[in-house]
Amino acid sequence: MPTQRELEEAACADGVIPLFTSDWIRETAIGKFIFEMVQNDRLTLQDLRVLVESPSVSDAHWQIVACAFDLKPLMDEYQLPIFSIPRTFLPPSFHKRVMHDSINWLDAYGDNVLHDGSTPARMRLIDAWLVPVCALYKGLVTDRPASRIPGKPQTWGVVEHAVYILQGAILLVMELKLSLKDKKDYVAQVLLELASAYKLNCDKGFEEQHRVFAVLTDLQDFYFFSYDGSTFSRGYEIMVSSCTREAFLRGMVEVAECFFSTILYGYISALEAVTINRSKQDRSIESWKPNKHRSLCVGATAPP
Repeated sequence: MPTQRELEEAACADGVIPLFTSDWIRETAIGKFIFEMVQNDRLTLQDLRVLVESPSVSDAHWQIVACAFDLKPLMDEYQLPIFSIPRTFLPPSFHKRVMHDSINWLDAYGDNVLHDGSTPARMRLIDAWLVPVCALYKGLVTDRPASRIPGKPQTWGVVEHAVYILQGAILLVMELKLSLKDKKDYVAQVLLELASAYKLNCDKGFEEQHRVFAVLTDLQDFYFFSYDGSTFSRGYEIMVSSCTREAFLRGMVEVAECFFSTILYGYISALEAVTINRSKQDRSIESWKPNKHRSLCVGATAPP
């Protein structure tokens, strides 16, 4: 099997991938994961080029990724099985406080941000709901806003937020821009990001891993997906009206509760995985302990 550097050098030399993307492939988790798929013959170098450049035909990303994950490329994301999470309802006092704060956000950015999909401030509004939800866990769950990575392909949807527990990713929030490309291409990127995040969690040394979730949104439509290491699934689908400020704020109440429910499920699953892994480690250590009836002294005589 060729090494990553050998494949990368060959691809750059042949012009299959542009040189400016080599750092992205080498330094980011998703780039490394995609290149591993090339090494394992699940993707070709030509597939890699299509993934890191603007697709020449609609659904190019989806067709490649669907085949790589044994999905049907002629069908959309609705072929994925449904994985439902119990809905948790937050108290009215929480929603009242968040709604009051989010009004300040809308006052600062202006109501036009709800209709202008090109402004970066649009996705910043998600902080008004995601951050208070994460704060409910009193530091046990952390939100890490993603920084822009130099050399990252511009056709990719950006992971705006990554929610972590115990250094393992629970929830990814990705931006959806339907004006630029087909929705299925974004779903393909979600699947790659989910698989990459799951593998990154596995690389931390634990055998048991919790399910990883992702949300694809343009702040009007919210699509929830998840991955358990073998199967991709779809979950909540929410449409939030932005015709008026009041309608938007009412719709975001449901979104906040779905955020909380998803993170809560991931939080419990992560703790269960840690408990199982520690139990296995304890049993492994116990099996290596010396027998208490065995003499530990060299040359010791057996008792009469």
